[in-house]
Amino acid sequence: MTTSNSKAGLSTKCVHSGELANEHGSPHTPIYNSTTFTFDTTKDLLDVVDGHKAGSLYTRYGLNPSITSLEAKLAELEDAEASLVFSSGMAAEAALFLALGRKGVICIGDAYGGTLELLNVQLRSLNIPVHFLLGSELDKLEELLQTGVEMVFFETPTNPTIEIFDIKAIADIAHKHGALLAIDNTFATPVNQKPIHLGADLVVHSATKYLGGHSDITAGVVMGSKQHIGEIWAWRKNLGQMLAPETASLLSRSIKSLVLRVKHQNESALRIATEIEKHPKIKRVLYPALPSFAGHELAKKQMSGFGGMITIEVNGDYEQTVKVADNLKIFRIAPSLGSAESLCTQPVTTTHHGLTEEELSRRGNPVNDKIVRRLRGSRRPDSRFGAGFKQHLDRMKISIKLIVFLAVLFASTAYSQDNTLPNDFPLKVTSYFGVVHPIATLQKGDVKMNFEKAYTVGFPVGINVQKTPKMGYSFGIVPTIKTDSQESKVSSIAIQPGLYFPLRNGWTVVGRLSFETGGRYGFVPVLSKVIHRGKHPVSFVLPFPVKFGNNEPVSFGSAFLVTIAI
Repeated sequence: MTTSNSKAGLSTKCVHSGELANEHGSPHTPIYNSTTFTFDTTKDLLDVVDGHKAGSLYTRYGLNPSITSLEAKLAELEDAEASLVFSSGMAAEAALFLALGRKGVICIGDAYGGTLELLNVQLRSLNIPVHFLLGSELDKLEELLQTGVEMVFFETPTNPTIEIFDIKAIADIAHKHGALLAIDNTFATPVNQKPIHLGADLVVHSATKYLGGHSDITAGVVMGSKQHIGEIWAWRKNLGQMLAPETASLLSRSIKSLVLRVKHQNESALRIATEIEKHPKIKRVLYPALPSFAGHELAKKQMSGFGGMITIEVNGDYEQTVKVADNLKIFRIAPSLGSAESLCTQPVTTTHHGLTEEELSRRGNPVNDKIVRRLRGSRRPDSRFGAGFKQHLDRMKISIKLIVFLAVLFASTAYSQDNTLPNDFPLKVTSYFGVVHPIATLQKGDVKMNFEKAYTVGFPVGINVQKTPKMGYSFGIVPTIKTDSQESKVSSIAIQPGLYFPLRNGWTVVGRLSFETGGRYGFVPVLSKVIHRGKHPVSFVLPFPVKFGNNEPVSFGSAFLVTIAI
């Protein structure tokens, strides 16, 4: 017997709905990887075959406890009467169109590339009428519906241009002409949008994305009334589109954390979109929560959250956009979304690869070669990302993580031996090397603790002049080399003049100015101490850099640095 929580909140439904009560007290439905199920009598078998009672029969039919448990959970997430799971989102859409759209399908707006191909090539090859309308062509909808088309289909938000369509208004038009409305709710998820509440008849998801959420399953689902789901069921059975019980169990597991994941991604995406929108090398940022977004007011009306997808158009050519994508270090290039990882892709290289120039032009070229589609994963939205991405746009080749390391390193490389100058040496040239590790950085009120293993080695040449026993001058030219798991390279050169003030017991207070290639500059108060004296003194250094310039937010940081004088 499955658990129903139809009147509970969404988080409760995600955890408890559909779970089978069992004699061993397991809190979740076990995996039933049986292909078939046995019966005591022929009558018992026929009762299930003929639908007189619920029961397990044959996994390809979907009559498997792992499958039916998951379907009960998914139906409650969208407040639907029933649902069917599939081996992929494309399998779900294919069964949906073949079962309920054979008299014709109208696809509104942009959509996933596989969906466009299915509609434009495969369905048309079966002589199923298919019509495509842009968002700007909705005035033609009623005219097409009068031809007898039986289904209207669209995504909202769309992939990848995040266009928002008025579900209720379009549902009213479709129903007026006896057509069904099917919504792909993959981008929004049930956490942010409930299409059935707004008049949709059917909802489809690529469960590979947010519902799965871990990049480890491929699945799809259709939700709707029992009548419509019943019509789709035979197509799934005979096309062999069934989800494996093991995958069904993984999907059920993932859904338990759906609300937590999506709400966190909502928050992360909004903060990043707001920050990146300000950059001069960004032509546009497409994200529903932004007041500048064309569908902002409609999104606020029909969505409770705005998702983890951001689409960015770079103010540059294709090669420059590729460099932006290729040089991201935390974001990975991949043709998917909705997972814990942060991913990015250019749709013209993945989901929309192969679309003709004519089709792109007809659509006003919204999916052009300057678009980068980005999914925020479950990481915290730290300032290091926002500033780092702006560095990419400025130089088209610097890694996201580099902003923190540069801000700290440039401020902490040319001063460590100022406190070792004896009084009887008024002039001394000092060279040393060190390993710097950032501790924290603060930008616009956002503190980011950093314990990643990323090292930067500086080889500065400095002239230090001890003017009095209590004060000295120094001038350093500091080439720096950044080393991470992928590469080592000269990342910048800094010029750093400053003053140092020797104290007792090997302590020194230092004040430095830093002027860096790339346009950043700043002031660096430093506290250092000699921890080993001798031919090659060793110092422990604590810099606290304040950085400005290069159209980036003011940043405050801290780090530790151990140096050896040569």
